[in-house]
Amino acid sequence: MGSEGTVTFDELPPWKRVIARNIHQTPEPLTVPISNFLYSSHDAIEAAIEDEGFGEAIEDCARMIVESLLTGGQILIAGNGGSAAQAQHFAAELVGR
Repeated sequence: MGSEGTVTFDELPPWKRVIARNIHQTPEPLTVPISNFLYSSHDAIEAAIEDEGFGEAIEDCARMIVESLLTGGQILIAGNGGSAAQAQHFAAELVGR
């Protein structure tokens, strides 16, 4: 035992040493993964801007949606998990307009 009844690090059981090490480590700054995400998003956006077919595909989809709604058709939107939330959001945008 250490002074005044305390236990030294070496006297701790192995599982407590792991916890003690993790508690006393300086956490990694989040700026690195945040920057990586922003750079990857930036790269994806630039690639979409440079791809003429991408804009044309979005325009084609928009025209099909408008044509379907104007002629009494339906738009079926589905998703699972996070995609379901995206589908709900998209449906709300269409209903609210």
